[in-house]
Amino acid sequence: MTRRILRNVFDRADPTTAIGVAAAACYLLYHRYLYRAPRPVVHLVLLLLVPVALVSLFARRLSVIQQCSHVLIYWTIVAALTVLYRISPLHPLARYPGPLAAKLSKFYLANLIVKGRAHENIRALHRDYGDVVRIGPNELSFNRSDAIPTIYAEKTMPKGPYYITRQSLDGVVQIDGVSDFKEHARRSKPWAKAMNGTAIKTYQPIVSSTVAELIEQLDKRVGGEVNMSDWMNFYGFDLMGRVVFGREWGMLREARDVGDYCHTIDKCVIMLAWLSQVPWIYPIMQLLSPPAEVNKMKEMGDNSCIARIDSGGSGTKDLYYYLMNEDGSSKSQLTRKEGLSDGVVAIIAGSDTAATALTHLCYYFLQRPECLRRLRHEIEEVYPSLGDELEDLARQADMLYLNACLNETLRLLPPVLTGLQRSVEDGTGGAMIAGYFVPEGTEVSVHHYSVQRNPKEFSPLPDTFWPDRWLEQDTYVLPTGGAIDRAQVHTNRNAFMPFSVGLQQCAGKNLALLELRAVACALFRRFDMTPSEKSNLENYERGLMDVYVTVKGPLYVHLTARQL
Repeated sequence: MTRRILRNVFDRADPTTAIGVAAAACYLLYHRYLYRAPRPVVHLVLLLLVPVALVSLFARRLSVIQQCSHVLIYWTIVAALTVLYRISPLHPLARYPGPLAAKLSKFYLANLIVKGRAHENIRALHRDYGDVVRIGPNELSFNRSDAIPTIYAEKTMPKGPYYITRQSLDGVVQIDGVSDFKEHARRSKPWAKAMNGTAIKTYQPIVSSTVAELIEQLDKRVGGEVNMSDWMNFYGFDLMGRVVFGREWGMLREARDVGDYCHTIDKCVIMLAWLSQVPWIYPIMQLLSPPAEVNKMKEMGDNSCIARIDSGGSGTKDLYYYLMNEDGSSKSQLTRKEGLSDGVVAIIAGSDTAATALTHLCYYFLQRPECLRRLRHEIEEVYPSLGDELEDLARQADMLYLNACLNETLRLLPPVLTGLQRSVEDGTGGAMIAGYFVPEGTEVSVHHYSVQRNPKEFSPLPDTFWPDRWLEQDTYVLPTGGAIDRAQVHTNRNAFMPFSVGLQQCAGKNLALLELRAVACALFRRFDMTPSEKSNLENYERGLMDVYVTVKGPLYVHLTARQL
C-alpha cells in the first residue's frame, strides 16, 4: 500500500522540482548542523546517496543522461545556495571585509598554505582591509593585541576545527589538538611536571652535552661552507631524542638527516597544514591509504616511543618518565596510546622550534654583525672562562642582550607564523573581541606574524631586527645611527606571543628557551660566520614556508674559528 502511494506520488511529481526541494533541504542541514562536522558517512549520504536514490525513483520517466543531469542539478543547487549565502548580507560575518574568494571557501586559505606564503598574504590583507579580516566563510583574523586575552587567555574559546587533523583513526587526539578544557587540563598535568623548574634542571646536562657535540662537529668544518639550517635541525632532533626518551638519532655524529626524518616531517606538515584548512576532507583521507611520508613519520615516532615505554625507563628522568608517571606520584596518567601520540608531538615541536629560531638568529646576525659583536661582549663578561657557558646554563636567563636578541628573532619570525584558531562556541550568543561583536559559530585567531610586526605594537622599525627595543634604556641608538629617547620606543610585550598564551600555551617554552640560549652562547663565542657564495640573504625570508610550523630553506655560511 505504502509503495503504491509513493509510486503514485513520484509518477505525478516533477523530477526537477523534487531534486530542487531535496537540494535545498540538504543545504539547510549543512548550514544548521553540519558545516563544521567532519563526518564522511553523512557527506556520502547527503551528497551522493540522496540524489542518486531520489533520481532512481524517477527512473521510468528519465533517461540515463537525464538522471545524471538531475544529480548535477542537485549538486549545483547545494553549491549555489552555499555561495549565495556566504556572500549575502544575511551572513553573520557580512560586515567584516575580506577577499571574495575567502568568503566563498576555505580552499582560498588552503591554496595560500600550499604555496607557503600565507603569513605574508594575511598580513597584506590586514594592510588592505584593516585590523579584522574575514579569511574564511566563517573565520576572522585579528591584528590587534587587545584580542589576545579574549581569544586565548580566557577559558571560553576552545580550539577550532583546524585541529581535527590531530586525531588518529582510533580516536586518540594529540595534546595540541585537545579542544575540551577539562580534558586538556587532564592531559596537561604530566606535561606540567615534565616542564617545571625541577625537571628542566635534569635536562640541562643533556642540553649541554648536545651543544658540545654540535660545537665539536662545527669545529671540524672550520674554513669550509656550512649549511646552518641543516646543522640546527640535526641538533634539535638529537636533543629531543635524548630529552624525550633517552635515545639519540645520531644526526650530529653522522652529519646527515638519519632516516630522512627531517625531510619527511617537512613534507608531512605541509600536507597536514593544507588538510587543516579543509578539515572535512581529513576523515576521508584517513580511510584511504595514507601517503608514504605519513606512514614513515608515524613509524618513526611509534617505534621510538614504544621501545621507551616498554623498556620501563631510560636510566634518566626524561620526558617519558613524567608523561608515563614512572615514579607513581600522580593519581592519573596518560594511556599508552596517549603517551605514544604526545611523544611524537614532543619530538616534532621541540626539534622544529629550536632549529628554526636558531637558524633565524644566524640569519639576522649575518645582516647585523654589530649585534653579534655586542652579544659576544656580554657572553665574555658573564663567562670569562671558555667552556663555562656549557657548565652553568642558569645564568643565561639573566643575560639581557642575549634574551633581547632571542625575543627580537621570535618577534620577527615566530616559530608559528600564522594564527592559532579558536572557536566562538555555538550556544554562547557570540562574543565581544577587541570591541567587535563576533557571532557564535565563528573561528577566530590573532595573526602572529602581523601583530608582532604591527607598528601600533612595536615601533620604531617594526620590520627591522633591533634587539634594543627589549631593553630599558634612557637613550636608544637606531641601526641607522640616529638616537632617540625612551618615549619614542614602543614595545608592547602583551602583543608578543611566540609560544601562545593562556591555558593552552606551549608546554615546552622553558625548555625551548634553555636550548636557544645554550646554543647561542656556545656557538657565537667560538665562531665567526660570513655569507657564502650560495647564500642569498635577500631571499631567505621569501624562502620560508608557513605551514603551521615553519619550513625553512638552506642558510650557507663560511665558518671561521675566533682567536680566544
